[in-house]
Amino acid sequence: MLAPLAQEFVRIAANLSFELSFNSNEAVCEMVDEASALVKTNSSPLARQIIVTMFGGDKQYYLNTAGKIRLFEYKLGNDANVVHVEESFNKFNWKLTDETRTIGKYVCRKATGFFEKDTHCCGPEKIPVVAWFTPELPFPYGPMGIDGLPGLILELVIEHKTYRGFSATAIDIQTRKDAQVQSKMHKPIQVMTEQEFSEYAAQRMRRLKQRQ
Repeated sequence: MLAPLAQEFVRIAANLSFELSFNSNEAVCEMVDEASALVKTNSSPLARQIIVTMFGGDKQYYLNTAGKIRLFEYKLGNDANVVHVEESFNKFNWKLTDETRTIGKYVCRKATGFFEKDTHCCGPEKIPVVAWFTPELPFPYGPMGIDGLPGLILELVIEHKTYRGFSATAIDIQTRKDAQVQSKMHKPIQVMTEQEFSEYAAQRMRRLKQRQ
């Protein structure tokens, strides 16, 4: 029974698209064209929502290197009802390696690292990540709020309990005066700390269990 469900999850994940917009100081990453993934895979909305949540697509991730601001935007039902969760700016611990490979036309270098994530029940746990970044594009950004390397991350793997991978399919670097990418974010009804959001998520999970 689990095999067909797992295959459905893989199909949905393969069709998810994310967009990383950035300038010299700011970056925003968000999921785009969610409806297309659902139509292409002929999958149930519940299965899609599980995969979207697993891949972090239910959030927008914002980084401001000049102001040392890191946060993510979480929707409480719709775009007009969101909260912003402030995270530690120095979130990632990276170790650079000498291993290289070419992705597209860019020579990339491998980095391994980890970040801590609250489990909502058992305290924080370390999540290992593997990134391939290119120093040829000296922007410290990456997908889904994973960044902090001396070059743009073109491929990323998070293999912790489940496998999650991201790979750049198109890169459009334009030479122009910096645009404000923060405009993609919505005005929040509340700004939370990570601890406050963790408590909110735990309460929400308890309420869902009580309804079942």
